[in-house]
Amino acid sequence: MSPCQSPCKLPFDVLEQIIPLVTDPHTLIQLCLVSPMMGELAAKQLYKSILLDNVLTIIKLHRTLAGNTFLSSQVSSLTLDIRVTFEENRRAPRQVMERAGGQLTQRDICGKWVMQAPAYLRLLFRTIGQMRNLRKIATIEFIGFAEVSTAFFACLCHLRPGLFSLKFDSILPCEINLNDLLSSQPRLEELEFIIYHDRIHDSRYLGQITANSAPGLRRIACESYLVSSIVPGRPIEEFGRF
Repeated sequence: MSPCQSPCKLPFDVLEQIIPLVTDPHTLIQLCLVSPMMGELAAKQLYKSILLDNVLTIIKLHRTLAGNTFLSSQVSSLTLDIRVTFEENRRAPRQVMERAGGQLTQRDICGKWVMQAPAYLRLLFRTIGQMRNLRKIATIEFIGFAEVSTAFFACLCHLRPGLFSLKFDSILPCEINLNDLLSSQPRLEELEFIIYHDRIHDSRYLGQITANSAPGLRRIACESYLVSSIVPGRPIEEFGRF
């Protein structure tokens, strides 16, 4: 039997079932080049869940999504590794310290780092703002300064409603109005909130949480001292404490 001289073509509905089973990003990129139909299905899978773990990735994604309503509408899950993103900003202050003969203090370095963070936050949230069907946001680790954490959560409060899940791991204790955040996402069903510092167990850092914020919250994982503020009045089905 002689080999097939032309590529085998599968029906669209069959490909629609097969492509979501592919998880390797490099394979999906190759599939995008096969044909327009295959490319559309592979692009949907490729942009469905995104990890942002460095500044260059954020810049590339922002440029890719800008003006591309098809790709920007595919993103439903976003994971952020903020620790890696802001760690890159420490290189410049270290170089400055070396040129100064080691005379700069750690406070000087911290100050320079914090001054650089707002530009990256603006870029990050402009990129997130293009994801019109975003449903989940998670942070792997948020190691930085309290000022950065405060600004990050203030920006979160201004995202468009529609999120189902928010997961924050290793957050520095800072002034966070959790009530504003929950109120801005009325469809929220899942919340994970883990603070990085074990010396501060004070719900005052999060403000007063009213009963009408995130009324549909069903799954929650949080610090034990936040239970009395978040759980009452909500149809909680799954609960975890840290």
